[in-house]
Amino acid sequence: MILLFLASVKEQETRKAIIIGINKYESDPEIPRLEGAENDAIEISDRLVKYGNFEIPKNHFLIGPDATRRNILKAVSEVFRKENKTDLVTFYFSGHGIVDEANNEGYIAPYDMDPEDPFVYGINMDDLKKVIYKSKNKSSVIIILDCCYAGIVTKDTKSIPSQEHQNTKNLYAGYLKNIVNSEYNPDLRQDLPGQGKIILASSEPNTVSREKNNCIHIDGDKPHTHGAFSFHLIEGLDGKAADRDTGIITIENIRKYIEGQMLSEGKQKPMYYIAEASNIENIKIAVSQKQFNTKISFLIEAAENFCAIKDSTTNLIDIQGIDNAAKKVNELINLDPNNKEIPRLQAIIDDALNMYKQYAIEWINNNTMVARLKINEIQPDFYDIELPNLIYNLSYNELQRMDQSNLLVLIHLSSEVRRKTKFETPEDRTLKILIDKLRGAIYTNRGSKQFTGGKI
Repeated sequence: MILLFLASVKEQETRKAIIIGINKYESDPEIPRLEGAENDAIEISDRLVKYGNFEIPKNHFLIGPDATRRNILKAVSEVFRKENKTDLVTFYFSGHGIVDEANNEGYIAPYDMDPEDPFVYGINMDDLKKVIYKSKNKSSVIIILDCCYAGIVTKDTKSIPSQEHQNTKNLYAGYLKNIVNSEYNPDLRQDLPGQGKIILASSEPNTVSREKNNCIHIDGDKPHTHGAFSFHLIEGLDGKAADRDTGIITIENIRKYIEGQMLSEGKQKPMYYIAEASNIENIKIAVSQKQFNTKISFLIEAAENFCAIKDSTTNLIDIQGIDNAAKKVNELINLDPNNKEIPRLQAIIDDALNMYKQYAIEWINNNTMVARLKINEIQPDFYDIELPNLIYNLSYNELQRMDQSNLLVLIHLSSEVRRKTKFETPEDRTLKILIDKLRGAIYTNRGSKQFTGGKI
């Protein structure tokens, strides 16, 4: 059973992970060997570092004999009990899970586990969850537990569905279900930081979680074993769950991909729970670099192309073109805020707007005698105060804050500015058309009779 608990995510800067995988246990006769747990841990660690920019120091990557109870708890303490600010933390465990039937409590089994005394040798799942959720300065936390029901495993499944182990299996499944449901308990939520939790389970409580043999990710891979859920998680991180446009892999993309794959196989039905979650579609886990780079290149090229379309007479860029370029730059900032091309593109836009200012103010001065009175009929002082304010304040940053009404005013005016139109009479047909457009922008789009002239 894999559970994925997620607190709501803010903008991700610092990412850390604890990765654990155990195939063979110290008390081997008591706990049967797994085949894919360490493969799961190794490959998920690789993807999180490569595609998700996670930090995973050596003492937080615990495989086989290194994954003792002490080492696991020490790693948890270092990450979750200290107050260092971290934007996204992942705890991943692939191995056996044990239920203490005496008190119906679930434990993950470290390498030195004694199944006869899980209270002493195991790691209590509920205690682990509370420590992690109570951690300070962690914007979001993911816990992934890839555990069998009761530490009983065959070649292709993580529990034996025999009558002998059925009661223990059901106890473990019920315990996991209680953890899921407890996230909706208002009394418990008061003790947990964050704005939301997401739980993704590899199968329903009354079914088994399976291992998948002969896994191959790319040409040349040697066939190897994974947990079925972890296999599809790895495939999703490799890009199959990436957004087709941006290459970004979100928790929602991952969930949909894994669910689709597992349902098509017909062996396990994933479970998905949400409690107090917000903006889950924006929770970024990793990125498919090739797709992402293609998107970034497209945005840079599109912004440059919009700024390259200039009027042959004035060499001005149309305001609509400048706004389109600014939107592409803004999208670039949201996707790749440290991209070195951003300052250059912003400077191009600011230069274009400064040139437009010069021509626009000249146009206002040239049309004062005729256009002023007619345009001021739309709204008092519009031509004398509001319009000059809107033009003088123009910049890339102001364009981002500008509402649709102000933008439409500039777009309508831009055509006349580029043509250097000078109206000779108040009855000029072009002037009447311009006035109708400005009136529509001021009143219809704002739904108000008060124009703010760029002071929003």
